[in-house]
Parts: sequence; C-alpha cells; structure tokens
Amino acid sequence: MSRILSNWIDSYLEYTEESEPAETYRLWCAIVTISAVLQRKCVFHWGALTFYPNVFVVLVGPPAARKGTAMDQA
Repeated sequence: MSRILSNWIDSYLEYTEESEPAETYRLWCAIVTISAVLQRKCVFHWGALTFYPNVFVVLVGPPAARKGTAMDQA
C-alpha cells in the first residue's frame, strides 16, 4: 500500500501556511499530534529499559502570538 502523504509534518505545515501562527508553533503542534496518535503503541527497547514517545511541549511567546490558534489547528 502506498502512502497518501510522503511526509505528514511537511504536508501539515503546507496546509496551515496561510494561518497566522508562526511556523515554529505549527511545527511543534504537529509533533505533539503525532505523539498523541502513537499513544503507547510505539516503544523503543534499550536493554532492560522501555521508552515511549512521550512529548511535553510548552509554547512560549508574547500575548496574541496565536499560540492557541496553532494548538486548535492541530
């Protein structure tokens, strides 16, 4: 089966490029979205340790920088 999108993050950034939030905000919201979709279904084993793709992101910027808009789009 072939992929519909070759790179989901690049496609998302292209889809939202006309919106007001900065590209940095949109990029990190896309990364968080992928992490949320993966949940605990994807793991990395390293010896006796197991790692899950947990991502914690804080969008920092001045008021009215459209941080919330970037989160709503994702």
